[in-house]
Amino acid sequence: MPAIQSAVPPTGRDAPPLPPAEGATAFRASVARTTPPKDEYKKAGPDTQAPEGFKIVGPEGEVAPGTIRYEAQDGAKVVVAREDNPDLYDKAVAARGYIQGVNESLDVGYRLAGATERPQDSDIAIVGSPTELAPGLIRYQTPEGEKILVERTGNEALYNQVSDRYDTLTEPNLEKRRKDAGLPSLGETDTSSAETSVQRKEDDPAAGKFTVSELAVKTLYDDYSKGVDDGSIPKDDPRAKLVRALEAKTAYEDGRQITPYIEDTGGIETLFGGTYRRASEKPETLTGADMRDVINGHALDTATNDLFANEQIGADYSAHLKDAVGQVPDHDKLVDRARDLVTSPEYACYIEGLKSDGLTREAQTDVTRTLASLSSVDPEAADKAAQELQVNSLTLEYNRLMADPSQISDAAKTQATTDVMELVKKSVQAGVNIPRRTIDTIDKYYKSIKDEPGKIKQLQATLESLNGENVEGRQFTQDQLDRAMRNAHVPVAEQGGLTGFLGEMNKAGVLGSTAATVQMVSGVYHLTKTGLDGSWEQNLAIAKDFVGGFLGGGKNFIKLGGAIADVMGKPGTIDALGLDKSLPEIWSKGGTVGRELPGGANRPAAGPPVLPETAQVADAFSREMGQIINGVPATNLPEGTRGVADAVTGNLDEAARGAGIASDAATPSGISKGARIAGSAVKVLGNLADGFGGIADLVLGGVSLDKAIKAGDGDGKVAPSLQIVSGGLTALAAGAEGIALAGGSAAISAGVGAAFGAIAAPLFLGAAVIGGIGLIVGEVLAHKKVQKATDEEGQWFKDLAYDGLMQGDWGDKLEYARYSFYKNEGRDAPQDQTFFQFQAKEWEHFRTTPQEDGSSLNRLDGALHIDSDPAHW
Repeated sequence: MPAIQSAVPPTGRDAPPLPPAEGATAFRASVARTTPPKDEYKKAGPDTQAPEGFKIVGPEGEVAPGTIRYEAQDGAKVVVAREDNPDLYDKAVAARGYIQGVNESLDVGYRLAGATERPQDSDIAIVGSPTELAPGLIRYQTPEGEKILVERTGNEALYNQVSDRYDTLTEPNLEKRRKDAGLPSLGETDTSSAETSVQRKEDDPAAGKFTVSELAVKTLYDDYSKGVDDGSIPKDDPRAKLVRALEAKTAYEDGRQITPYIEDTGGIETLFGGTYRRASEKPETLTGADMRDVINGHALDTATNDLFANEQIGADYSAHLKDAVGQVPDHDKLVDRARDLVTSPEYACYIEGLKSDGLTREAQTDVTRTLASLSSVDPEAADKAAQELQVNSLTLEYNRLMADPSQISDAAKTQATTDVMELVKKSVQAGVNIPRRTIDTIDKYYKSIKDEPGKIKQLQATLESLNGENVEGRQFTQDQLDRAMRNAHVPVAEQGGLTGFLGEMNKAGVLGSTAATVQMVSGVYHLTKTGLDGSWEQNLAIAKDFVGGFLGGGKNFIKLGGAIADVMGKPGTIDALGLDKSLPEIWSKGGTVGRELPGGANRPAAGPPVLPETAQVADAFSREMGQIINGVPATNLPEGTRGVADAVTGNLDEAARGAGIASDAATPSGISKGARIAGSAVKVLGNLADGFGGIADLVLGGVSLDKAIKAGDGDGKVAPSLQIVSGGLTALAAGAEGIALAGGSAAISAGVGAAFGAIAAPLFLGAAVIGGIGLIVGEVLAHKKVQKATDEEGQWFKDLAYDGLMQGDWGDKLEYARYSFYKNEGRDAPQDQTFFQFQAKEWEHFRTTPQEDGSSLNRLDGALHIDSDPAHW
């Protein structure tokens, strides 16, 4: 595939740093040379930073495996290797995907949306998934078939609006998926849409009752509006601006009453000069369509989102949400249902199923909606539920690798095979109860392959094949060994040393456990971006702790980790990893997992008994391997990750109770057991590869997993997946800059209040709620004292202009509407058309004609005015 070139690629948090596009032609792609002269390109080092803009990006592997080339906007030409600079490599790959998404869309007839476009939801008829192209791009079609591509960086309000529209259109599918999975409906676990006991209108039961989110908006608006009226909230206070923004939103959707008037210059009242204001006795209404020609919808959406992200407003809204939830009959049951759902293995499988089917956006919507709903009532419960869901999700991701090891990278398999062979070598050197022949054969074979990648690959492939075989009495048959070498495509001429090694390991009864250990370890290495970078002892200890303690200690491990248990259950594997000694509450024969494995308390071992001499050697071998791994010093916990240790300790305590033994998870022996496992887990969780993030990528709304949140460890960052496991869902949502949550049409900025309920405030203001603000706030406004005509009405519009929410010609439009409504005794336009478009000719004359003597009467032109009543035609 040729290199992708873009004259003006995109920028922003969802794409590499690139200048904004100025129109459709800016993205027209061209084909660059596929074999660039090598001397033109400089090799990126580990510290090379991403350029301000990518101009041309070549395909991966074009120059060499694991590399990608690019030309920056400033002319710099660079080749970057993944192993040298994974961050820059990923950004270049992302830039290529982004540019491809734009170019491919333009090639099939899409146009780029303008920076201020703001269509009605009814004009967004067909929507592509937000994950269809590249992060930060979404496209839609109008009922007339026009195709529009939206960049998040170019028009964030429209991007969020289209994303919300996608959620609305796909919600029936989400409900069906939940039903098919045997899970409660969205409404049964969503506090935001739950009906309260508060009537919309006290004197009209037929009007129905407020939902939680509606009631929270209403009461928040009531409180702030009173403060504005009595002067306790200043005009420039964000709370006052929110009052005006909500009222503007109401007008934008449902219209606004104005008092028609003219400044008359010809009456007796003006004999001595000036004008006399003549006003209608009753107000007329500028419809929502009319107001959309007056108010800047893009600016309004942006301002509303920013205001709800204000720390004080977010905290206040969180409090109003909690109060509103308290108005739901049996609200405690609603909370229990949400918590039980999130922590259930069925929900983790359901979310994983959505992701596997390419429905990442739907999974994101479900997770964020459910967690935010729970957090609006009990942030601490939401944090703990997110912890469990994250462990469940990671268990499923790792389980998928154990079920199908072909998904594991060759690099991870090679590293795992090498590290485990180091363990085997060191174990046999101890020599206790291990025959000299076995020691010599293993030592000789190890030396012959240590620096031979091809031979290590042969061994790894053979061991992988053996993992698919049944082991009888700890030993494979010769047919199984021969078949494994054939499956690994080991040439006959090179089988000698391998045959001897396999034979001695098989005779010792540890070949099966060695093969299983390689698979287990390689899966952990594959989860990480760059593998583990410690010594082989440290790497194996980290992998053992991560699988055995972190995942194995999860409450739903048995239900979600079936393939993991199959690998770990291979005879001798638990002993070889030292898990029976280090984590007896989980892996001993009576442990929460061990009792369910072959030979455990609930599953007596099947097959023929192991020969005594084989058992003696195997036990000695495995015991030595386990002691080596268990003897590796613990990894210290970085600052900001203490919550991982707390979570692990809690799980181990519960496992100990389940196994009927005393817990020692929190007992320090240098570093406590819980902290040791947590330290290992941090090494993995802090370096998860793309595609392995549990629910972190879903909570972050698709933001790249390498987005880090400020903490206090060595480099000042903690990865999102790690922070959720630390019980930091709240901090994650609060600290991530500019994260848009699914269903929320809102950007969350840093420093929002401490509760995720506050973080989730804009989340609850998604399409369903924002779309109903006109009803919520409109009812409040209807009860207010009608404003004095003209001047005070005008001040309301002026205040919105002061806030930056109006279109540039709003003053002339308001003036034209007032004069026209007065002269023509009402709004002379059909209800389904905007007044300014229907009267386009007279409006254009009015707009371009100056006032005379302080009046705009001269700006009207009856000859250009259209009578909207067909009876008058």
